[in-house]
Amino acid sequence: MPSGVTFNAATGVLAGTPAAGTGGTYNITFTAHNGIGSDATQSFTLTVPLVPTAKADAFVLSAFQQYLNRKPTDGQLAQHVGQFKAGGSQRDVQKAIINLPEYANTPPPPASATVGKPLYGL
Repeated sequence: MPSGVTFNAATGVLAGTPAAGTGGTYNITFTAHNGIGSDATQSFTLTVPLVPTAKADAFVLSAFQQYLNRKPTDGQLAQHVGQFKAGGSQRDVQKAIINLPEYANTPPPPASATVGKPLYGL
C-alpha cells in the first residue's frame, strides 16, 4: 500500500491520503478468517494518480510569475516539475523558488484594495 494509506483490521476500514510521490498501481488482497469454514478473500487494485505534468507545469509557471514576475527557464521548469514527480509538494516548490537569489531583489506585486482589483487603474 502507498504510504499515507492504512488498513484497520479491527474495523475493516481502508483509509488515508496517499503521500506525494506514491503514484502508481497497488494490488491489494484482504483475507478474512473467522475459524469457521473457508477464508474469504477479496482482491482489488488501488490506483493512485501521479501529479499530471500539465498541472505541475501550470503551477510552476504561475509560481514564477507570482514570486519573480517572469517565466522560468526551460531548465528551471524541468527542475521544479521534477520536484513534483519526486514527491515534492506545492509548498516545497514555492520554497525552492523563494530561495532563489533573485527573489530578494524582486519587487513585491502591487497591493490591492480589494481582491482582484489593483489600486492602480481604479
